[in-house]
Amino acid sequence: MSKELTTEQKIMQATQYGLLIYAGQRKIYDEDERLKLEKIANEIGEYWGLEEPVAGYPELFEEITLQGLCRYASEMQYTHGETERERIKEVLDLVYEMKKHWSE
Repeated sequence: MSKELTTEQKIMQATQYGLLIYAGQRKIYDEDERLKLEKIANEIGEYWGLEEPVAGYPELFEEITLQGLCRYASEMQYTHGETERERIKEVLDLVYEMKKHWSE
């Protein structure tokens, strides 16, 4: 029997799935780029104690994904500060890249 997820866990689960959808939409064939996105999705899952990303693609998933990534970067800043500065920048750069792609 699985445990009930909190609202924040559901948002982060949707964020994980959004990252995977984004990788598919961009048709990323570069192994390093694909692994980068998968690594972020896995880190989010581990941090929030998620077993697997949510399935399906409801409306507003793109916005949820962007908000979830921003939340993840904010949480890293709060818990790790300067030690994760480069990683935080990488996540925020990804938010910008995804937002640009989805607005085209």
